[in-house]
Amino acid sequence: MKVIRSQDPELADKLTRLLKKEAVLQGEGNVYGERYSARQIELSFGKIVQMEAQRARILKALRKGPASVKKLAKALKLVPPEVLAHIVELRRRNRVALHHIEERTPTYIALSQGDKG
Repeated sequence: MKVIRSQDPELADKLTRLLKKEAVLQGEGNVYGERYSARQIELSFGKIVQMEAQRARILKALRKGPASVKKLAKALKLVPPEVLAHIVELRRRNRVALHHIEERTPTYIALSQGDKG
């Protein structure tokens, strides 16, 4: 959570609130009365936190300078399709923008919270 908080404090707060609902989901259940097992919580919340941590690592790398998907994947030890999916989501959130295209390879840069790309 530390990595996420360093790159996106607002998102870290949202994730913290979500994680605090664990007891409610296991006890009372969701709005439909469905209760979650510890395993369901782990599978759901674990994946969300993992994905957001990867996105935070991508943002941190892009704050150091523009990079391509392939370069990011190599530096972060992730596969390029996974990095591309994160870039697409980060662009949707206005956190990343296309910086330039170098020999048909797009490079991206991190935007600050107020930028709109």
